[in-house]
Formats: sequence, structure tokens, C-alpha cells
Amino acid sequence: MYETSGELLQERRLAAGITQAELAKRSGVDVRTIERIEAGNKPQQATVRALARALGVRYAALLGREFDETQWDVTEVFVDFHDEGGLGGRIAGGY
Repeated sequence: MYETSGELLQERRLAAGITQAELAKRSGVDVRTIERIEAGNKPQQATVRALARALGVRYAALLGREFDETQWDVTEVFVDFHDEGGLGGRIAGGY
């Protein structure tokens, strides 16, 4: 079991066979931010989403959430929909 998102990030990054610098390039996240996350600092949600996309994994996978892969993570889908410009760039409820 993992204690931090950083441990999960590092495992996923190493499994993908890429360096922190390559992940930074793919995700648009500064390499120093990746270093800090892997060292145990808590990441921002937008940063986790960018890193997850760059690694080709679900957002929840970098947060240590375990769930049935056959079920949708509604929050993740909704946020991804928003990030892609759905609802005219606004999330219902003003969030």
C-alpha cells in the first residue's frame, strides 16, 4: 500500500520507463514540481490530472483510490468533460 501520491507517481513513471524530465515535457508540469511530489509534497488536483494524462492512467490511479475498473469515476469524467470545453467551459453549480 502506498502512503503518498508521490510514491504512486514514481511507480507509474518508472513503469512507463521515463525520467522526471520526460514526464515534465509530456505533461507540461515543471520538473521541480514532479520532484517535490515524488518527495512527498501534496500535489494540486490540476497537476495530478496533467500527470495522469501524460502517463496514460486514470486520475484516481495517482491518488491511490482503488475501484472497480468496470465502473465510471463520475467526478473524473465530469472534470475531463469540463477540461475539454464541455458546458461552455462552466461546471454546473458554479464550480
